[in-house]
Amino acid sequence: MKGIILGVVVLALSAIASIPVVSAQTDLQSIVRAGSPEAAQFLQKLKEAEYADRGNSQSYTSDDPSIGHNYARKAEEVSALIKRLKGGQSVRREEIEGALDNSETRFY
Repeated sequence: MKGIILGVVVLALSAIASIPVVSAQTDLQSIVRAGSPEAAQFLQKLKEAEYADRGNSQSYTSDDPSIGHNYARKAEEVSALIKRLKGGQSVRREEIEGALDNSETRFY
């Protein structure tokens, strides 16, 4: 009986101990490290997005100012991420994906 209880306790403790490790690994996978090959790929995408957003902002400013404003805001969001990555800061993948996502423009 003591052996079974000890086995259950050991199993429970090992399960609890593994939770932070899994969480830490997930967090590490969602971070884009400045200077990494992945960061270089994202920098290229971000630069292209910033260029497109600025162009769209100028195109829509006279026809539909709210859309133009949204694209200008997205361009600034993208620009801030570019500066952070170039400055050596790591960035969460979710931030990059959010900055690249212009799907909310359809609501304007």
